[in-house]
Amino acid sequence: MSAARVAYLDGRRLARALVAGARAVAGRRAELDRINVFPVADNDTGSNLAATLARVSAAVAVSRERDVGRVARLAADEALMGSRGNSGAILAQLLEGFAAGAAGAPRLSTRGFGAAAAAGAAASREAMARPREGTILSVVAAFAEEAARRAPETADFAVLFPLAVAEAKRALLRTVEQLEVLRRAGVVDAGAQGFVYLLEGALAAFGRGAEPFAPPPEDRVEARIREARESILFRYCTEALVTGARLDRDALRRALAPLGDSIAVVGGASRLRVHVHLNRPEDAFAVVRRFGDVVETKVEDMRAQHVGRFAAPGRVAVVTDSACDLPDAVLESEGITVVPLRLLLGDETFLDKVTITPAEFHRRLSEGRFVAKTSQPPPADFREVYGAFAAHGAPVLGIHVSGALSGTFSAALTAAGSLRADGGLAPIAVLDSRNVSVGQGLVVREAARAARGGATHAEVLAVAASAVSRARLYAAVPSLDMLVRGGRVTAGQRALANALGVVPLLTLDPSGRARAGGASRGFPRACAKLVGKALARTRGLPAPTFGVAHFEAPSLAERIAEELLSRRPGSDAFIVEVAPVLAAHAGPGAVAVGFLGSRARGSH
Repeated sequence: MSAARVAYLDGRRLARALVAGARAVAGRRAELDRINVFPVADNDTGSNLAATLARVSAAVAVSRERDVGRVARLAADEALMGSRGNSGAILAQLLEGFAAGAAGAPRLSTRGFGAAAAAGAAASREAMARPREGTILSVVAAFAEEAARRAPETADFAVLFPLAVAEAKRALLRTVEQLEVLRRAGVVDAGAQGFVYLLEGALAAFGRGAEPFAPPPEDRVEARIREARESILFRYCTEALVTGARLDRDALRRALAPLGDSIAVVGGASRLRVHVHLNRPEDAFAVVRRFGDVVETKVEDMRAQHVGRFAAPGRVAVVTDSACDLPDAVLESEGITVVPLRLLLGDETFLDKVTITPAEFHRRLSEGRFVAKTSQPPPADFREVYGAFAAHGAPVLGIHVSGALSGTFSAALTAAGSLRADGGLAPIAVLDSRNVSVGQGLVVREAARAARGGATHAEVLAVAASAVSRARLYAAVPSLDMLVRGGRVTAGQRALANALGVVPLLTLDPSGRARAGGASRGFPRACAKLVGKALARTRGLPAPTFGVAHFEAPSLAERIAEELLSRRPGSDAFIVEVAPVLAAHAGPGAVAVGFLGSRARGSH
């Protein structure tokens, strides 16, 4: 029995097509993630497309609008606000172009649809600084060109749409030969495949089903992708939503071009979403702020995602947060993944150590009298990182800043619980380090070394728990001003300390709460006391490691490290600048020494 004739596309039919297409993509999200190798094998194309379309679907599903132009505009606006990743940005601009082509039309004929689809394809290509053939752009173009070419031949969408989808599928198969990275991996482009799934789902709105495209067998896809691992030149997938009057999309795209790759600027004159891969996200945000008001930002560590995807099966993934101070070289060599905390400076929010560095924080601190505030990551940040490992068979151990000092540990617990409820994942455990800075860092490093040595999940957890019980941290700050401004110390306590010339030592008790760990007259004596405590509490250990952290005091940190090494032959020490979220409480000149003691905290 032949399908009924479909003579026009109205708002209701477009909404049904988008909802059905979004459902089709959501159902194949994991498959799309597995074949994601371009531009970076970061395992998120399916998730990004599904998330973008979920927002579109939720909006149009409840709309009672019959005007196709208005529904198209609603879909475009929602896609812009909810777009994620490179593929999501391209889809958002495709819908933006389609909405512009359909503006003012209550209904679209096949000719009108072909013209609007062509406008969408052109807009999606124009959004990219360096468009590449063999990607979703090629398949979008093939679909639109076929729709526009065939439209004069038929007034029936039930005929036109399947023809255009068939051409999109042929273009999808060509992506394997158009991009070398896809050919080596033996897969089609993930974004392009996702677009085809969207079209196949949408076919139901026009009275026709479709034979789904069959990707290569799952085991072959995984094996070929492993052989095609690419070096990640640009580490961070960075996004921003910017608003303003008469935004210049082309000028913004040109300004971003020297910074990185995979640059997409999508949206209209009053609202733009920026997507770029680069190594310094703060550079992108600085450029965007010249054009308008940044109202939303997002940064993902693609190197961490890549590591999660290709981690040795069964190897424990150690995850921490940016309150953990370890040298970058240690984080890299030990395979430690870091989830950033938030730093709020006035009206701006930064990702700790990612979109703001200690040097940039010090510069801003010296220029203004703002009160710096800190905030834990939302559970979604931990869910994304934990899930990336656990979904690929890597057990996870999250070791986080003291729960008595921050809500970060609680957010991590929430994320782990939600993932366990989903089922089908590798084990996930979350541990309170009951410490911070280099004290937390030494715990994390112990766990990561055990994981790298092949220890089981339970064994790594036991190593970490033992380190938590022995980790100690002592800190000295030359001024209590930042602690007063942050509400950690009262103005009266500062006045008394200043009157007496006393510099308190700060430490953490066995539960991870901050407390006084002694006091000295003058900052130099306080620093000497840090050294004395570290040496006394590592007595009997043959080769202890000391972590020395500082904020804008590198020379002092070097002197402390040298003193420790000279008085404890065979020991080791590393120096690191504290995270901005910690510097916000300590202030310039602060130093801290962390170590794993010879006995548990609280014992004598």
